[in-house]
Amino acid sequence: MRSRYTAYVLKDVDYLVETTLPASRTPDLAASIRQWIQQVDWQRLHVLSVEAGDRSDTEGTVEFIAEFVGPDGADRHHERSEFQKVHRIWYYVG
Repeated sequence: MRSRYTAYVLKDVDYLVETTLPASRTPDLAASIRQWIQQVDWQRLHVLSVEAGDRSDTEGTVEFIAEFVGPDGADRHHERSEFQKVHRIWYYVG
């Protein structure tokens, strides 16, 4: 989760696509991410909870709030993200 947040801050679209579970990738994923990150300036990440996601797990959930400044001013994005580990690599599912 933290590496994906950092990728959003750095506007690293390739990393965000690569760390999305292949089955969850849509044809317009990169364009959609690119459009979103060009509109915001990320300020801070608050991880609220983590369920599973340890080394022996194959799934995990992270609830977080990400603060940002967008076209309409300061705002927050609140999400519960699902992750899945495939061949020892964690992927964002949705």
